[in-house]
Amino acid sequence: MKTKQVLSNYFSELNKLLTKKIPDTNLYHPISYMFNLGGKSIRPFFLLYSYKIFGGKGKQINQVALALESLHNFSLIHDDVMDNAEIRRGKSSVKKKWNQNTAILSGDALLIVCFQILNSIQFKETKKITKDFIYSALKICEGQQLDLEMENKIFIDKKGYFDMIELKTAALFVFSFKMGCYLANGSLVDQRKMEKIGLQIGLLFQIQDDYLDFFGTKKVGKKIGQDVLENKKTFLFCELLDHANKKDKKEFISRYNNKQLDPIKKIKYVKGIFKTYDIQNKTLLKIRDISATIFNLINDLSISKKNKHNFIKYINELSKRTN
Repeated sequence: MKTKQVLSNYFSELNKLLTKKIPDTNLYHPISYMFNLGGKSIRPFFLLYSYKIFGGKGKQINQVALALESLHNFSLIHDDVMDNAEIRRGKSSVKKKWNQNTAILSGDALLIVCFQILNSIQFKETKKITKDFIYSALKICEGQQLDLEMENKIFIDKKGYFDMIELKTAALFVFSFKMGCYLANGSLVDQRKMEKIGLQIGLLFQIQDDYLDFFGTKKVGKKIGQDVLENKKTFLFCELLDHANKKDKKEFISRYNNKQLDPIKKIKYVKGIFKTYDIQNKTLLKIRDISATIFNLINDLSISKKNKHNFIKYINELSKRTN
């Protein structure tokens, strides 16, 4: 089952939303712009795929996928405001292309659109969908708040880091995998396994983002090293603290949190100390370990061998992404 095949009906629903339901006004132009930036639609894909491999049928699932991606794009528009980011998916962010106030208001409107979409869903389990959707949306906000607070802390440990990304990044993946299984009438045991897979995918995805921010290329679609310049406490930051000697750790914490340090000098210093402690390869090893955990969970699911094979293939491709 090809990715485009899984997403074909979803893209049809998205096109209807953008051409018929989103009014042609300045409030909604940024919403259409955000959807047209060419995101990977990973979360809708895994919701739809989870639904299909457990025998789900019908097109209503595409509305759930559309609400899910709308929520994700809402969070990105507001993230770029909070991070003062000028680039999103290789192009100008909504904040940069318009202005901060427009980005905030359009993001708010998109969040309301999410619930308009949910309100139109015909599933008999609509109450459960909405309840879990709201829960996930709140978790994203909680995670974003932790992320903001961590920027002002001079250091954090891995527990703090994982607590944050389980909320900020993993919440929508957990929703995608578990809800797809639930709506297809998958067993409670499989729902719990899919929930675990979603959590691990969230961890994998965020660690990859941290890795690509510093070790990626222009394909990433944003400035390389932006997390370092914003003092973000990433997996790479935590990994360095786990391995550096006392002297290097003290110097690293001081320089990393120094907002007055020249950006070029700061990136050069961090690059050097990351190389000293082989942080690049240690991070890649963590990504491989999480992938292995996911593969084991997939092999325990009550689905066909073919679906397990394809599922693992998709995860393997995701673990090697370059943007």
